[in-house]
Amino acid sequence: MKSPELYSLLKLKLQDFITVEKITTTDKNGKLKTKNKYTLNNNIQLNNKQMKEHTINQQYNHLFRILKNKNRIKNNHVKDVLFIDCKNNANYQKQLDDILKKGVTVNNIKYKYWGKSASMSRNGILGFISEDMYNTIEEYAMMEIKIDKTILSKFEAYKCLLLSSCFCIEEELPYMIVVDDYESVVKDVNIRYVDEKEIEYTDKKTGELKVFREKIIKQGKKDINNCINDGSGLVSMEYAKHISEYLDIGYDACVLMLRIPYVKGLLISVDFKSYYKSKGITHIKDIWGKEHKVDDIDIILTKSQYKGYKYFRKDGTYEDWANYLALLNKYNYCIGISKWNYSHENEPKMTRTNYQTLQTLDITTQDLIDMSQYTRNWIEKILGGDLLYIYKYLGITEDSEPSNNYMKAVLLNPQMVNDIKIRSYLYGLLKKTIDEIKIGKIYIKGAFKFLIPDVIMMLEYIGGLPVKGCLGKGEMYAKNHNGEYILNRNPHICKAEHVILNAVNNKDIKRWLSHLENVCMVNGYDVTAKSLNGAD
Repeated sequence: MKSPELYSLLKLKLQDFITVEKITTTDKNGKLKTKNKYTLNNNIQLNNKQMKEHTINQQYNHLFRILKNKNRIKNNHVKDVLFIDCKNNANYQKQLDDILKKGVTVNNIKYKYWGKSASMSRNGILGFISEDMYNTIEEYAMMEIKIDKTILSKFEAYKCLLLSSCFCIEEELPYMIVVDDYESVVKDVNIRYVDEKEIEYTDKKTGELKVFREKIIKQGKKDINNCINDGSGLVSMEYAKHISEYLDIGYDACVLMLRIPYVKGLLISVDFKSYYKSKGITHIKDIWGKEHKVDDIDIILTKSQYKGYKYFRKDGTYEDWANYLALLNKYNYCIGISKWNYSHENEPKMTRTNYQTLQTLDITTQDLIDMSQYTRNWIEKILGGDLLYIYKYLGITEDSEPSNNYMKAVLLNPQMVNDIKIRSYLYGLLKKTIDEIKIGKIYIKGAFKFLIPDVIMMLEYIGGLPVKGCLGKGEMYAKNHNGEYILNRNPHICKAEHVILNAVNNKDIKRWLSHLENVCMVNGYDVTAKSLNGAD
């Protein structure tokens, strides 16, 4: 699976702007005490060597596209964007506040804090934009939205979708509509949940009787609200094929991860035009009640994907969506595709797991030894000099370019695997791999797949048909899978986050969904997605 083109930018640490000075004082007992004094220097100069050390690569995204169209990028270096790593900054809160308010200057370029994507938030990274381009980028990002009141963290994540890496499809926007989410209630789900209990205690200082609310874990049956399509929409077979050809991936993708300002999520390809024709349906209604001719539609988004639903809302009619589309065109946006599925042939048949998966299984030591047999055989083949295994381990394929001289030497002369330098290099890599195996990184039968909802159920509710779906409670579909399978998602911490489902096939799947590859389609009658660490 290829990646978007790489661009370079500066990434500094918050500590790079702070000078630490040791201050020694004497307390009232005459003892010397030392403490640190932190001084902020928000105007720094980097020499060429430092510039190299602090330059990182980032994949292409909508923000870089804006700057590129403004002729602000040369030699794929983005000088108008600066990242600052603020992890482990407990000692520098005052300095961090100052940087957020006043910005920083690096090599005579003034940068102002702009925002952070969801992944940047998780990693403690802040995004800054040069003062020269700040207002332009902000205008493109806001798209004339006027904010009165919002949840800041969520809005910032939506605004900073511009930083999400993707391939930009440089052509007119497709015909897109938005439909409502399908929500149901799953009755009597046996779960563990957080509750509170009141504990009375006496305040030792005042003698007053007070009440403390303690968080406790309870287990019992509850009704669970379930949005079966959370984060998922549909794309026509024709448009999915067109995107696949545009991206030149060599097969027709059936799952595309979409990125547009204030829109994100999965698009699942299905022949909804033929499906609705077979049901006598020629038009479907969007979330605002406007009817659309099925044959005209390229993409059906759901409300959970359209993050701008309330931000672009004026009168609650279709005009809100029409205005959003007009703004996309005004600011010259196109759709972006960040990921897609593997073909069935390229999907890994064995996948490295980790300690999280293993520690939540009911297994014995012998089970673990048996599970690791494949991995041990694999290592032994490499140590024994099996060229095929060595090539695969080093990532050498017929299509790849060797990334270092060791690989070049082995490709030119396979006997070079016996050279002492190459064996030393190989053993160094293997030692790291073996250390990882010791902490649970072993190969097991399975693959990472896109989790998708019951697509027939989606088609039924979107088309106003009785909602039944093609999967029953406890069922799933994955190509060429039958019988029981265990599903889990990283990260997870407890046994409850493993879900066992029965893989099935039936006539509806064979007729409409047999093209789906590298996906796990789950039913809409239980809470599988929520059990998998709240997967959407």
